[in-house]
Amino acid sequence: MRRLILIAALAAVLVLPESAAADEVDPGLLWMDGRLSDLTEGSVVPEPSYSAQDTSPVQRAEQNGSFIVTYKGAFPEDAKTAFQYALDTWSRYLDVTVPIRVEANWKVLGAGKLGTAGPTKLLSGFPGAPSGHWYPIALANQIAGTDLDAKSVDITSNFASTQKSFYFGTDGRTPRGKFDFVSVVMHEIGHGLGLTGTADVVGTNGTIGSPPKYTASAIYDVFVVNSNAKPLFGGFKTKTPELKQALTSGGLFWYGANGVAATPGTAPRLFAPTTWSDSSVYHLDEETFAAGSADSLMSPMLDDEESQHRVGPVIRGILSDIGWTLAPVAPAYLYFLDVPAGTQPGELLLTQPRVAVLNGRGYTVAEDNETVITLSLVGTGGDAALSCDGGLVKTAKEGLAKYTGCRIEGTGMGLRVVAWAEGLTSAESPPFVVIRRGNFRGLTAGVSRDE
Repeated sequence: MRRLILIAALAAVLVLPESAAADEVDPGLLWMDGRLSDLTEGSVVPEPSYSAQDTSPVQRAEQNGSFIVTYKGAFPEDAKTAFQYALDTWSRYLDVTVPIRVEANWKVLGAGKLGTAGPTKLLSGFPGAPSGHWYPIALANQIAGTDLDAKSVDITSNFASTQKSFYFGTDGRTPRGKFDFVSVVMHEIGHGLGLTGTADVVGTNGTIGSPPKYTASAIYDVFVVNSNAKPLFGGFKTKTPELKQALTSGGLFWYGANGVAATPGTAPRLFAPTTWSDSSVYHLDEETFAAGSADSLMSPMLDDEESQHRVGPVIRGILSDIGWTLAPVAPAYLYFLDVPAGTQPGELLLTQPRVAVLNGRGYTVAEDNETVITLSLVGTGGDAALSCDGGLVKTAKEGLAKYTGCRIEGTGMGLRVVAWAEGLTSAESPPFVVIRRGNFRGLTAGVSRDE
């Protein structure tokens, strides 16, 4: 078994320079350093240039609109598909009102390097800013309710064009010796959304905060404490051996209320090896959140054959603590992502039903793996009956129920396919007619007209 080290390569002076993600690493490793360094003091408050518009339930259900990705370089089509799948998965968890713009570069990164990513800018003092700390631009935009810099992307990511070990499938069935590209992209996007900060070790000293005054830090840093619940930022003097000892103590924890609530009885442990690593602090602890756990997405290592397409409760708690508004997780109603449609009675419907479980704001409830959804056929007259392979009852998986082999036998007027689940508002297809007229057999839309 091979292991892939996940770290988010990142350094920023408000604007992320091209050279910031150029560290060389050992072959077979993805180096993604989640730290920010060399921040300058000050704030950025440009004139608003974008009026956020809400998305429709269709867009939300299909997970479109939350992220806008621009591909650069000869990005393979299957890599684009996997990349978009990763963004769509993230969209299920975030209540995004200002689209997040991501640049994805397919380029040579150097021997053994798989990819890097991070926010392009950190902002403070913007409209609605809840504190004087630094916020990744994607989050700052959401808080301000407008695009604070319409001329630049929010997250920059680079992936190795020469790397042969990526698996680009979206089914999570990563072969031996391959690393799941969806998991890598989702991990990187997590850093771009805000799992990053300013802590560092230089020689015998630890540092935290933005130079030269070190009076502010990335918002993530505010919630990091040692085993005595002493905060790193504000609890230790920067540029001191004492801070270095804390950063390499093996015992750092997240102390935000929402992150703690996700692990009742204890604070989530962060990755803080006794030897400082570029993956320190800005990942969840590898042993505590090992492969297979709900929150392994943001641990620093990824095994070959491993896939993690879920944003777990601790990660969601951390995002909430730093300022993100999360999509509600309570199911509210059902929605046909694919409306049933067909050709002839007795033959497979051309469009097979696909039903999403949506929350009250119209986002797919990604955590829903238990809502039991039943299809039924209603209408007047005729002898039409609906059947699907495996029956008409499906249990949602990640908020979706996919039906296959569906067909309508017999004939009927004003027919509608209904999806329903206990306690949720049902979904209903437009009416249609299934008829036989001489040698003609067909399924048509139920539109009345004068003749």
